[in-house]
Amino acid sequence: MKLHLGIILVLLLSGCISVKLADSKVKRAKNLNFENPKDPFDSTGIEGADKSWINKENGNTISYQSTCEEASEPTLESMLESATKDIRNKEYRLKRNFIFNQRKAIRTLVFGKVDGVSIKLDVVVFKKNNCNFILTYVALDEHFNTNKRIYDRFVRKFKAK
Repeated sequence: MKLHLGIILVLLLSGCISVKLADSKVKRAKNLNFENPKDPFDSTGIEGADKSWINKENGNTISYQSTCEEASEPTLESMLESATKDIRNKEYRLKRNFIFNQRKAIRTLVFGKVDGVSIKLDVVVFKKNNCNFILTYVALDEHFNTNKRIYDRFVRKFKAK
């Protein structure tokens, strides 16, 4: 099941990025401060993510992605929709607008299915200094609460200068 979740997460994250990464010369954000998620998370490479970490015990994944100096300027809503486009039967829960890194942001909890498997996604989208950011925590429904506090700390410590 862990391998299955890992494959689902790679497909999900690769899918949500494919729209943004059509140009292979995507510019990434610089001058970021964040704290790498602690044990049991290990660094992993998910295509399209700037950085990603996986809990190999349950497959939970934390990642962030940035794109800078894009030709178009997507709305926060369209960034959120892009980040969740591969989730089926999705329900947005606890969706809220707030100020993050001195900018408008949206944070939402998404329930849905990928390949028929129930997942939960906690996502933060915001824009700063001509860059778009998506922070994500993806987990199987039954493992979501296991590492949620680690993701919450990651979000609190994430600073785009």
